[in-house]
Amino acid sequence: MNRITILIALLFCLNAQAQTTAPAPHPQTTAPAAPLSEKIFTHTDKDLYLAGEIAWFKIYTLDAPTLHPLSTSKVAYVELLSKERPVLQAKVALDEGLGAGSFQLPFSIPSGNYTLRVYTNWMKNTGPQSFFEKNLTILNTLRDPGYLDSLISHSPTSYQPPAITTQTSTIQINSDKETYNPRERITLDIQGPPGNAFLSMSVVLQDSLQSTNTNDILSSLNQNQINQAPQPTIPPDYAGPLIPGRITDKLTGLPVAGVPAWLSAPGSPFHLAYATSNSEGNIWWDLGPLYGEHELVVQTAMNPNPNPNPNPNPNPTSNAQNLTNTRYRIDILSPFYNPTLRQPTAPLQLPAGTSQQLLWHSIAAQTQNAWQAERRRRFSQPPITDTTAFFGIPSKRYLLDDYTRFNTMEEVMREYIKEVRVRTHNEGFIFNVQSDQANQLFFENRPLILMDGVPVTNINNIIHFDPLKVRKLEVVAKRYFLGDTIYNGILSYNTYQGDLAGFPLDSSAYIQEYEGLQPHREFYSPIYETDDQRQSRIPDMRNVLYWAPDIRLNDNNRRQQLSFYASDWPGRYTILLEGITADGTPAIVSKTFIIQSPSKK
Repeated sequence: MNRITILIALLFCLNAQAQTTAPAPHPQTTAPAAPLSEKIFTHTDKDLYLAGEIAWFKIYTLDAPTLHPLSTSKVAYVELLSKERPVLQAKVALDEGLGAGSFQLPFSIPSGNYTLRVYTNWMKNTGPQSFFEKNLTILNTLRDPGYLDSLISHSPTSYQPPAITTQTSTIQINSDKETYNPRERITLDIQGPPGNAFLSMSVVLQDSLQSTNTNDILSSLNQNQINQAPQPTIPPDYAGPLIPGRITDKLTGLPVAGVPAWLSAPGSPFHLAYATSNSEGNIWWDLGPLYGEHELVVQTAMNPNPNPNPNPNPNPTSNAQNLTNTRYRIDILSPFYNPTLRQPTAPLQLPAGTSQQLLWHSIAAQTQNAWQAERRRRFSQPPITDTTAFFGIPSKRYLLDDYTRFNTMEEVMREYIKEVRVRTHNEGFIFNVQSDQANQLFFENRPLILMDGVPVTNINNIIHFDPLKVRKLEVVAKRYFLGDTIYNGILSYNTYQGDLAGFPLDSSAYIQEYEGLQPHREFYSPIYETDDQRQSRIPDMRNVLYWAPDIRLNDNNRRQQLSFYASDWPGRYTILLEGITADGTPAIVSKTFIIQSPSKK
């Protein structure tokens, strides 16, 4: 008996090795049992903008008691709201609790006070009382000149520059000079305390319209009271932005639980997510860190074994299966919270006697968009470091250009792909993946079939597709556990551009436009090293000379030097350094310098 028991155990182990067990590609995430004390703080390069300018911001996601950066959430949701109406929205990637982004303010935006609101997916469980909110003023001199002149002429108040309070003396800013000529090089030396410090820096003109008004990080976080939800229903963004959806029955309109669905982002590499609706019909897909604009393909997930008693020749395109796939409606929902604010936005007010300053700011905004438009639209995103598909290393990879190209996909599959058996049944084709190469055995039930990451249920579409559009085929000749579903192997086809190349989608699939994580916009700062550059007749009317959102000091690098160039706009400028030190102490350090007019050289 002992020998028989050992033999059975050995056979069981061998069978287990023949199966690939893996989580779903970016599986549906569930909220952790322990609530997170997550708070968020954001500061901007300045508080007043003109239409056409760029608003820059830095985000800190912090643990409430300690103010240490909290790395649980990987995405922050940023909104610019006008009277509880979203004007601009973005998803910003977080790295170790820190992130940075920007908004290009359109020339059509009306003048007024706006609210910048920032939160994470996890913070939605506690509602808007835990979100970060900050007031920003936006003026549109091209659209509202009469309205702005009326505000200035009827204002009973004059400009009083706010005082900037330095909250820590452990970080110092030193400049090489106190006064600079236009287009002269400015060098700053930043020194920090022992340990880590996470900082950002802005260098902004100060006048009667535009002044530096710092937010106390600690008091701002204390204002955002959090009452943790007893049973959180919205999970955090552990890898990338969770894409919410809802599945309903087309006949009744009621939410349906337990329905699996695919979400695909075709590309090179592709992104694929699999999830199942909960008791309220809600579903969340996680495609990982997906940047920029994409077309997503959403569809219900086909049961690979539709028959209770599968026969050797199951028909994957049966009418019953198609009815199941087309019975449900899938809606992709907005990931942004409803636009309810904690407090109403204050009416717009402007200091008296600022007409001249407003004119200069208007000229500057138009000048920068006329002469620096392309340089202000440079974006980058993290390089793709891992192009391996979710199933890992395939059993076999076929690059079809390495073979004689046939005119039909059926010939390709029958002649070259030895790991796949091609059969026909009731005028439909069936693929079976090899399960045992030595004994030439094949799985009885269908594999998971992908075209550029989009699941394919109708194999006839593969057979009738032009093989000259297919660059690569990868075969996984093992069972693959995906959620609660077992697939008997995987066939992954890739076109040359990763764009499906006109491949027909299944009847249950549809395409949804999607805006992923915001790419990183590069801050443009001109260089005036040579006489030709300094004597250029292109005007430089920048009032934000520099923006550096990711300054990090540590024990190995407690000192940094930064340099940039003065613009043609004379006046007093403030260097503002903000952030968090290693022990959770908010840091605000400022310093001023002057750019003198050319006549005062």
